[in-house]
Amino acid sequence: MFFKVKLATSGIKNVPPAFSLPHEKDKLLAYAQNHPKKMFVQKSNNHRGIQVEKLENLDFNLERSFIQEFIHNPLLVDGFMFDIGLYVTLTSVDPLRIDVHQSDVLLRFCSVKYHPFDSGNRDKYVVGDDYLPSWQVPSFSKYMDSKVGFSFKDTLNAHILEIGKNPEKMWDDIYETISDVYRSQEEQFIRAVSHYPHKDAFFEMVRFDFVIDEDLKVYLMEANMSPNLSSAHFPANALLYEQVGFFPIHLFGLNVNLVD
Repeated sequence: MFFKVKLATSGIKNVPPAFSLPHEKDKLLAYAQNHPKKMFVQKSNNHRGIQVEKLENLDFNLERSFIQEFIHNPLLVDGFMFDIGLYVTLTSVDPLRIDVHQSDVLLRFCSVKYHPFDSGNRDKYVVGDDYLPSWQVPSFSKYMDSKVGFSFKDTLNAHILEIGKNPEKMWDDIYETISDVYRSQEEQFIRAVSHYPHKDAFFEMVRFDFVIDEDLKVYLMEANMSPNLSSAHFPANALLYEQVGFFPIHLFGLNVNLVD
């Protein structure tokens, strides 16, 4: 549904400015000249090989890739950069209807502290498969232990309040951005499902990954069309994934009996 290049270069609010290559090279160079302190990353549809580079070191001729502005002031928790994953289910195309799993989110931390910043060490600013789980971050673990038992989302809210900020607008901006993404694709959705005999049976689950900066401004970094719901690597994620898995079943009003 959302190819990474298309989403990044959509111009949607709260998506960091990006430029599709190679045909937007001149636009990128003009933007960089007007913002000399900005840093950039080059990405492709497979989301591999991301690294902050000086502009002159980027490959301007790489097909199906894009260069995106790097968020230079991310909100750090105990020195670690992190992202926020929200699960969204598309339940109707015409009329357009989406449902956001709002009760909890996925929090993933980079495995190495952000400072001192080193563009050559991607583990400082890219969340990898072996990310640092939030219950191992001291400022979060105190909320997530067995005695308190906060969810990921409640833990993030508690931390933001603790540092003297209000998370309410942040969540509003996140939900608005998700809505804007789907609205921007509405006509294409309708054209796509016109070829299917059962238009009311179409649905899709996506995970939207956001980064927030020190001022709680939100940035949509990616939309994952096949989000991983396996807790094999991090068993503590199992409850969240179970909730997310049953969410669309609940939306469609299905009764499911689990047999051991």
